[in-house]
Amino acid sequence: MSKELVIPGLDNEDLGTLLNTRDYSQYVEMVGWILSRICKFCTLDKTINKVVNECDEWRTWINPFPSAHTSEHLIIAPTRHITHIKQMSVIDWNSWAMLMSLAVEKLPGGCVATRFGDPKRNAGSVRHLHTNIIVPDGTGRVQVTLAKNPAEIEEKKKLIGVWEKLRTGTPMEKLSAVDKAILEKREKEK
Repeated sequence: MSKELVIPGLDNEDLGTLLNTRDYSQYVEMVGWILSRICKFCTLDKTINKVVNECDEWRTWINPFPSAHTSEHLIIAPTRHITHIKQMSVIDWNSWAMLMSLAVEKLPGGCVATRFGDPKRNAGSVRHLHTNIIVPDGTGRVQVTLAKNPAEIEEKKKLIGVWEKLRTGTPMEKLSAVDKAILEKREKEK
C-alpha cells in the first residue's frame, strides 16, 4: 500500500508537480513558489531565466534546470497564467508559432514537448502551460517523460519525504539510516 505524501499547505496537484522535480535545489525552489501561491512563470525571475525572445504576451527563455546531456533547453510560455491548451486564443497560437520559429531557426534538431493540464499527466514541475525545446548534446540518453510508472512515483515520494526533512531543518546527521540510503541511491542514479 502506498504511503501518501503530505506537505502542509500543498494540494494533490502541487504534490504532483513536486514529483517531477529533478534535484533538491529545484525541489526547494518549487516548494517556495507553490507556498507563496505565485506562479514562477507568470513572475519570471529574469536574473535566473535568461529571456531570449518575446512576442505579445509570450516569451522564450533558457531553462535554468536543463535536462542532462543537452546542449539547448529552452522554454516557451505565456506571461499570463494559463494551464491548458484549450485556453489559448488565436493570438496565443500565432505568438507561440513565432517564438517556436525563432527558437528552432538555428538548431540542428531535437524535441518539442508542450506540457498542459494535470501534472500527473504531463510530468511538469510547473502548473503553467509551457513548451520545452530540447536538443541533445550526444553525450548520453535524453528522454522526455510524460508520466511515471507507479514504482517510480513511490520511490520519488520517499525521496521527497527526505528532501522535505532537509528543507524544514533536519540536519543531514540526524537523518535515519533509511533516509540516508534513499539519498545515496539517488546520487548513484545521477
